[in-house]
Amino acid sequence: MKVIVIGAGRLGLGVFWQLRAQHYQVIMIEADGQKAKLLQKQAPESLVIGPLFAQKTLEVAGIATCDAVIVCTPDDEVNAVLARVAKQTYHVPKVIARLYDPLKADIYSALGIQALATTLWGVERVLELVTYSHLDSIYEFNHGDVRLVRVAVPTFWWGKTITNLNYNQEIQVVAIQRENRAFIPQPTELFSPHDFVYLTVTNFASDRLQTMLGLKGE
Repeated sequence: MKVIVIGAGRLGLGVFWQLRAQHYQVIMIEADGQKAKLLQKQAPESLVIGPLFAQKTLEVAGIATCDAVIVCTPDDEVNAVLARVAKQTYHVPKVIARLYDPLKADIYSALGIQALATTLWGVERVLELVTYSHLDSIYEFNHGDVRLVRVAVPTFWWGKTITNLNYNQEIQVVAIQRENRAFIPQPTELFSPHDFVYLTVTNFASDRLQTMLGLKGE
């Protein structure tokens, strides 16, 4: 999978090195040579320096054939324009743009761009940690109507089948992480000690899930 990261700030560099560590083919685009000095020393073959809006810069980086573009400069307007170019001009399948102003999230969504509203995400994450205790929210669908959550299976669920945790299409087990592997379980699968379970849960069923897992009131 080929990914282009635009903007060698803290977020951009963090994403670059993490993807690279997972053996993705990653290219960084940065206009400021000073900002990209470390990359120039450590991974010069993965760095393209040039004006961010220049067609040549984008095409040298391989935007026409990449699978994803992540735009994370410090400027919302720059991020919006570059994300739109990636989506509409080069038809990149997945485009993610950093967003400082959460009020613009709907605009990004209408353009088919996934927005990473860092401030809003931080606020939601803090509230989530306070509210959900041991429930780790992985992804939200449609602003939280449905969540994908990860939770350590409590001891009193060990040896029970996963169907005991499913509830009226509102709570559904989708995967189990056991030791060093993850898999989609059969309905007859039994929970084992130290399993982590991934579930989809509707907003209305969150309290029920916490009660079923013995987390309510913690």
